[in-house]
Amino acid sequence: FSFLSQKWEGLSGYVIGTGPAGYINQLKQMLSSIPGGSQIEFTGQLMREEIVELFSKGGIFCLPSYIENSPNTVMEAMAAGLPVVATDVGNLRLMVEDQTSGYLVQRCSIEPLVDALSRILGDDDLHFRFGHRGREIAAERWNPKIVAQKHMAMYYNVLDCISKGAMRTAL
Repeated sequence: FSFLSQKWEGLSGYVIGTGPAGYINQLKQMLSSIPGGSQIEFTGQLMREEIVELFSKGGIFCLPSYIENSPNTVMEAMAAGLPVVATDVGNLRLMVEDQTSGYLVQRCSIEPLVDALSRILGDDDLHFRFGHRGREIAAERWNPKIVAQKHMAMYYNVLDCISKGAMRTAL
């Protein structure tokens, strides 16, 4: 953030969620010593409506995690039309289309993360394209009706296997 705030005056950021108090306090202390660090707000745990309101203001969703699985926050950010910059860990590659709905960067690497965020911050067209594609992905993959249909198809498949005796031999 210190690199980005030097190039883009007035840049601000949010850290959403909670963690161990000692860890959060350590992060706040570190941020107080870097340029632009005072422009980062720690929101704590937010209700869904508050997250939607925050996402509706625009920006970029950044998730520089060391370890992840399939974080709901990425789905929510994409559904809100935010481009995503995240580390290429866990199942994020199955969620974010690298260079189409956002960027996936190597974990523990500051330079690629800063570069990816800078590219989006510096290019309104890229910001729009990534955000738009993210919304399309969210609508295609995570629409509640589609998810429910996929679950029902899976259950019908299991019932079909059971009725044919295939599940008994597998057990």
